[in-house]
Parts: sequence; structure tokens; C-alpha cells
Amino acid sequence: MKLSTSLVGVKKINSNVPRSEFSEDELNLTAELILKAEGIINPLVIRRTSLESYEVVNGHFEYYAAVKAREIDPRKGEMIGAFIIESENEEVLMDQIKVLRNRDFNNESQVADTQPLNTVESSNKVIQFESLLPEIESLIDRKLQLISSRISEHIDEFVQKIEPLLNQPEKVEQKEGDKTPIEKPDYDIMKLSQLKSIAKERNIEGRTKMTKKEQFITALNKADASRK
Repeated sequence: MKLSTSLVGVKKINSNVPRSEFSEDELNLTAELILKAEGIINPLVIRRTSLESYEVVNGHFEYYAAVKAREIDPRKGEMIGAFIIESENEEVLMDQIKVLRNRDFNNESQVADTQPLNTVESSNKVIQFESLLPEIESLIDRKLQLISSRISEHIDEFVQKIEPLLNQPEKVEQKEGDKTPIEKPDYDIMKLSQLKSIAKERNIEGRTKMTKKEQFITALNKADASRK
């Protein structure tokens, strides 16, 4: 008697262990690996129940992974490798199951079946995250540049609004009888925008027609002279 695996149609096999006993994520991962390899390294052990049907004796997790593979790709996942228990090899196969696979063949441990897959899944997630790192760093850099640009714009806008206020000459209130002369502003060092603001404040006639700095200085000096 020579032991060998057979390719059996997945739809011809049944399991008496509920699919809910296994993680769908792990079944999905294993199904993808089965499709990529176009086979499984851990064949099922099945028993014939009729001419065209079988039941799983050992490898219930592998069976449901094969079912998932067939759902994903019916062509590639149509067949699965399995050892078929026949009358002449039943005793040998049962002994191998107990010794080599070291689990109760009627009720397999989910942990024993799937623990290696947890390690594979974790490794895949780490690799996937590392491959995304350059894209994440680039996105963060772009966001930081955008934030920096917007902050600069707001600072410039704020400075433009408060600059005229900061540069306005301080008003000195002179009490009645106080002969302390009001210090004359130095119009020559002021900007045109400041001169326009002062001219507007003092209601200088003809200011709307003035376009040059010298015109404003002359008008303001004349107004100062008339106030003495």
C-alpha cells in the first residue's frame, strides 16, 4: 500500500465542525495563500460517505479555507489535496493523525490549527505598514507646509492691520492754561499711508486730490502753522 494524496472537488466534501468555530479573517488569509500556491501543504484527511461525497476526518480549518478559496476563485479553488481513508489504509492513517498531527481528529483545536497564521498575518501587517511609511511622511510634510503657509498669511494680514495704529503719532491732550507746546510730528519720516491717515483725521481740505507725499507734508505743515 502506497500512501498518496488525491485531488478532490471541494463541493463534494462536508465537515461536521461548524465554520463559526474559526476566524473568518484567518480563513480569508489562508484561502489567499492556497490560491497563490495553487494547493495546500497540509492535505485534508477525508472519509468517503458515498460514491460522490466525503466528510472531513482531520483538517477542518483547512477544509473551510479551501471552501473560502473556491468562493473567491471558483476555477483555481475547485479542487483540494486530500488523503482519502479507505478500508485498507484506515488504521495507518488514523495512527498517523494521532501521532503526527497530535490532535483529536473529531474535534480539532482552533488554536493548534491557526496559531502559525496569526504570526504570518502580523508579519504581513508590519510589512504593509512599513511600505506605507514614505507616503504617510510625505502627507504629513505637505500638511505642515500648508499650515505654515496659512499661519504666515495670517501674521502678514495682522501686521498690515495694526501697523498704521502703531505708527500714528501720540495725541497729547493740552489742558486749558497749559502752555506746553505740542510736539510737531516729523512728517518727513512718515509713509504716504500715514500722511493720508493724518490728513483724513484732521480733515485737510483738498486731500482727496493729493497723490504725492510732498503735497500732504505741505498741507499738514500749513495746518499746523494755522493752529499756533
